[in-house]
Amino acid sequence: KMLTNDREKYEKFFDTFGLQLKYGVYANYGIEKEGLKDLLLFKSSCEDKYTTLAEYVGRMAESQNDIYYASGDSISKISLLPQTEAVKEKGYEVLYLTDEVDEFAIQMLMHYDGKNFVNILKDDLD
Repeated sequence: KMLTNDREKYEKFFDTFGLQLKYGVYANYGIEKEGLKDLLLFKSSCEDKYTTLAEYVGRMAESQNDIYYASGDSISKISLLPQTEAVKEKGYEVLYLTDEVDEFAIQMLMHYDGKNFVNILKDDLD
């Protein structure tokens, strides 16, 4: 797997074809989602680089039950939202979804590794 053996090369590949992979998760009622979910990369509040869903889950705080995300035009706009700040203050990471297809792909996946996806802009956060 290029993702694990040559991360830099995979990220360049993802910059070119990542949108198609995300559409692939959403297409045909999600028939390919299980095969594609571990190939997806997202930017997040953790670091200024790509993360996989597995890496996100691996970093989750013990008290964290969900995968948090927010959609927007840009990372800079999402990171300035009060909801993003509130989630980060709890020590939780936020996935930044900036492609139009991102939220559709996340909704098609529904969960990852037993963790539900929670939209910090729409869902009721405690």
